[in-house]
Amino acid sequence: MRRLRYFPFAIAVLFFLNPCWSSLVFAGSGTSVNIMGPLVLGEIASPEDPRHEAQWRRFETQLAIVRSAGVKAVTTDIWWGAVARTDDPTTFEWRYYDKLVEAIERAGLRWIPILSFHRCGGNVGDTCDVSIPQWIWKKYGDRVGWVSEYGNTSRETVSVWGTEAVATEYRVFMSAFQTHFASKSSLVDEINVSLGPSGELRFPSYNAHDGAVAGYPGRGALQAYSELAKESFRKWVKSRYASLESLNSGWSSALRSWNEVGPPKDTQRGFFERRQHLSAYGKDFFDWYQDSLLNHARTILSAASEVFDTPTSPFVAVDIGVKVPGIHWRVGSDRLAELAAGLIRTSRSSDWNEDRAGRGYRSLLSVFS
Repeated sequence: MRRLRYFPFAIAVLFFLNPCWSSLVFAGSGTSVNIMGPLVLGEIASPEDPRHEAQWRRFETQLAIVRSAGVKAVTTDIWWGAVARTDDPTTFEWRYYDKLVEAIERAGLRWIPILSFHRCGGNVGDTCDVSIPQWIWKKYGDRVGWVSEYGNTSRETVSVWGTEAVATEYRVFMSAFQTHFASKSSLVDEINVSLGPSGELRFPSYNAHDGAVAGYPGRGALQAYSELAKESFRKWVKSRYASLESLNSGWSSALRSWNEVGPPKDTQRGFFERRQHLSAYGKDFFDWYQDSLLNHARTILSAASEVFDTPTSPFVAVDIGVKVPGIHWRVGSDRLAELAAGLIRTSRSSDWNEDRAGRGYRSLLSVFS
């Protein structure tokens, strides 16, 4: 039976051989060690370019060293934007990854591909710049991007409110990967599926587009201010309350129209300081906010299951993995950084300090079942 593997609060250790080798990831029960490979070697568009041959030879030398040290597998990002290089969403270029996988196989190591639906570039540790496919924005426009509480926009991923629109394209990419690498299925230990910024299941709440104001050690920035997000919240509220009268009674508000329903307007002017995130309105908002993230995860993981979990799939026996981030710097205090990232919700704040309730993470982890 297939297992869905997730890596909460990933343990990362800098690897000494080369800064391109990002981290060591200790998987499962600790009986094996997998190492994360370089984000990019040379130029993806021209893997045979002789100018980069020294870099490839160094990579092969490092593979031999980590193999002798007991490393079992190498994880590598399969950048969606790197293989979907044309305006045709059904056309992919795999030459770079063919060369990469051949090197891993020759070294006697196993492979963990990460189907990376996010951009590489602009975040901590990024040493390359690979956008998601540009035809996304031509086809769907900026509506499917992110807008933060500061009015800043991001194209690091398609937003969770755009997931349904591009679900077919996600599935096409997964299917193309499966078809092309079917002959390598016995080499694959796990297929990891990117679910957000840096491949993690979260909102881009502390990413570069909001600058230092949203980063460590702050609370992060809410990302629910695009028109698609506002429409989604309005629809969610309408389904919860039978009428404006019922809504106003529940929120102790005086809204005159459904169009007045929206995300918090005063996040920089005391919303959190006044503990309004724990009010009836705040609980509804953060329920919807996290539900949006979890529905996004369900859509992508369901697509992955439909592609890789069929009886005829060459990867049917291979685990599917995902990454859950560790937003550690405000744990034990107000938990606001985790809240902005969508990892917890205020309607279950009584669970935040309970081990048996997963310290607030039960609703997020339940999506994997």
